[in-house]
Amino acid sequence: MFEILSLKNGIANVAGFYCDGVNCGLRPDESQGDLAFIRSEKLCQITATYTTNRFSAAPIKHALKYGKSFEGNFVLMNAKNANAMTGQKGIEDIDEILSHIPKDLDVVNPIMSSTGVIGYRLPKEKIISGIEKLDFSAKESNRAAHAIMTTDQFKKELCFKVILEDGQSFHIAAIAKGAGM
Repeated sequence: MFEILSLKNGIANVAGFYCDGVNCGLRPDESQGDLAFIRSEKLCQITATYTTNRFSAAPIKHALKYGKSFEGNFVLMNAKNANAMTGQKGIEDIDEILSHIPKDLDVVNPIMSSTGVIGYRLPKEKIISGIEKLDFSAKESNRAAHAIMTTDQFKKELCFKVILEDGQSFHIAAIAKGAGM
């Protein structure tokens, strides 16, 4: 048998994982976040099912350069701009933005996830200045979850602690978004 506990504060409960969210100026209200990250001290296996749409957005095309399954330890997320229908320039913008992640974090295969308005390039300068505001040692799942909201009605974060019969345990945690939900 095993026991499952529901915990507050999402990803912040998981040892070795860090997250934060800030306002970098994509939203006019400075009290609302629009830039967030999730970072792991150790490499994680990242596997995803991607759209087959011929017009997939730059963040999808950028992530696919690592393959459909790869190891990585960093995700940067922004709201208010989807970086979709931006072509090769959108991918180049991601590369430039991610090059500003502090080198001492030992980031491997970083990816970017964007949500918001389609058809506009990312405001790189705002996002790059926002990176400087992020606390990369923070465990602020709540701020990260709020920062990726667009038309969401509430933030989506969870964490479960699973305790096995022998006393060992592990966590399952996530933040997510869903338009209009």
